[in-house]
Amino acid sequence: MKLVILTTETPHHTFFVRELAKEHNNLNVVCEYPKIIKYDYKVNHDYELRRDKYEKKIWFNDQHNKLEEYASVKRFDSINSIESYEYLKNLRNCIFVVFGTRIIKKDIIDLNKNYFFNLHGGDPTKYRGLDTHLWSIYYKDFSSLVTTLHRLEEGVDTGEIVEKETLIFDKNTSLINLRILNTEACVKLVKNLIINIKNKSLKTVKQKKNGKYFSAMPTNLKEKTIRIFNQF
Repeated sequence: MKLVILTTETPHHTFFVRELAKEHNNLNVVCEYPKIIKYDYKVNHDYELRRDKYEKKIWFNDQHNKLEEYASVKRFDSINSIESYEYLKNLRNCIFVVFGTRIIKKDIIDLNKNYFFNLHGGDPTKYRGLDTHLWSIYYKDFSSLVTTLHRLEEGVDTGEIVEKETLIFDKNTSLINLRILNTEACVKLVKNLIINIKNKSLKTVKQKKNGKYFSAMPTNLKEKTIRIFNQF
């Protein structure tokens, strides 16, 4: 089956596509242009700037690599646009994996809901929505530092769980490494997904409960979260 990644263009999403493209020649990317968001001192923290710079250095040697270098790419203003819908509905025999887009509307999910999956940075039975790894650190719930692959459905991060991968830290891990570990886990989960689908051994588990929905963490709480993580 063809693999289709629905994402945006960031260093970690580009790395994700690059790693999957090494094993899957038949890889397509549907990329939505991210919203133009100005730096907001109430939400943004300078650790995120250092994180982005660090990822670009270790993955791409400080070069600006584009998705087109690794896969066939189709770009849309919104993943939910009419143009995107028309393009996706013409794709056949595909596995769709969402990594970092806005919430996808039901009409697109229904195009192939049995093979529509989402990658979530966290445990959706406890933390749904945004910055969920940060929220789990803030609440000192380190056991929830996992990456989850689940079926995509209308509810935010509520679909049946395919697999979870625990993120492993050591004393040298800083918070700027967190997204790297998460992205590497995402690659592993999708590789496993493809194998299980090919072998007709895919199993999913219904979530016993839906976690609390979280919005983006404000800057002052990020500062506290960094201190908590450094003491972990």
